[in-house]
Amino acid sequence: MTYTIDAIFHGKVFEPSSQVNLKPNTKVKITIEENQENGEFNRAYTFLKTARNLNIDAPADFSENIDSYL
Repeated sequence: MTYTIDAIFHGKVFEPSSQVNLKPNTKVKITIEENQENGEFNRAYTFLKTARNLNIDAPADFSENIDSYL
């Protein structure tokens, strides 16, 4: 079974923000997605990081004249 919950990290342990239906000592796999106060900034940064990593070979004026290149 897979479901998503919110939790708070206390330095050594994660405390679920809501009730979970698990027996004590049940092993689970945790995927961490850090919530950002400023999600818009985080998305912009992620986009720019991705764009930079694409290593697109384009003319120097590509961003200014993108419509003519499409």
